[in-house]
Amino acid sequence: MIVDVLQIKYFLSLVENRNFSVAAEECNVAQSTISKQIAALENELGTLLFIRSGREIKLSETGHVFLEYAEQMMETHYNAVQAVKFKKTEISQSIVVGTYCLMQKYNIASAFAAFNEKSDECKVIMRYAPSWTIRDTLDSGACDFCIMYDDGISRADFAVYPLFEDSLALVVSDEHELASESEISIFDLDKKPMAAMETKTQVYKIIAKECKKFGINPEVTVQSTFPEPLLSIIQTENVGLLFPFEVLRRANLNGYKIIPLTEKIRIPIVTVFSKSKKSKLLRHEKMLINFLKEYS
Repeated sequence: MIVDVLQIKYFLSLVENRNFSVAAEECNVAQSTISKQIAALENELGTLLFIRSGREIKLSETGHVFLEYAEQMMETHYNAVQAVKFKKTEISQSIVVGTYCLMQKYNIASAFAAFNEKSDECKVIMRYAPSWTIRDTLDSGACDFCIMYDDGISRADFAVYPLFEDSLALVVSDEHELASESEISIFDLDKKPMAAMETKTQVYKIIAKECKKFGINPEVTVQSTFPEPLLSIIQTENVGLLFPFEVLRRANLNGYKIIPLTEKIRIPIVTVFSKSKKSKLLRHEKMLINFLKEYS
């Protein structure tokens, strides 16, 4: 079985954009190229990865399974290319940055690639881990620092440097009773049926913390470790989903309504390192953080 790296790239772009023409524009190729490569990938795997219904494109059940491995394959490819470049240019300094798949929605990989092109002193190696184990990569020393949501990170154990912010929003299907709203209060979601990420994820912890803060208790009827199944579910069931606004906006969702919250609940994206492993950031690590702030 042969799966091409470009096929994986096109697959991930289509997952994110849910539109062949938008994915083609992002990948700088013709739409027919995306269609042919996805068809070839599905033929190679012997299964449909997407369910196509008119203009609407959704991941199939096997597509959801393949997604996790596709992201790992792209990470391996990225790190392999960077490792060869390090050897070729004989750069002694490298920064291993831990992150998880949701951070990709903020163009973290593109920022790392731009930094590597610009910097002659050091290069970035990206390492993925699930959001619920990301701190373990710091404690074990597998990463120099991590990029993640600030879900109440202990300042006693970790040093935290802000990068940028997102905010919470509600996403519903176009047929949902709240779809006509241009803005909504979090108090309006009390006792409402909602989809949610699994309790172990950072996004769930952030939302649970905010719901407790505002004294509301949405009725969670379905949960998933990944957002894609939840987006499919809210199309068929009368539920909403609280989620980071920029992630939703950049997904180019069709058939959904993204509704900002009146409370403007902020979600900081931060860099974190373990105080038990180092007392301060090194100069080239500070260079990277400053670059990320400007790039965002």
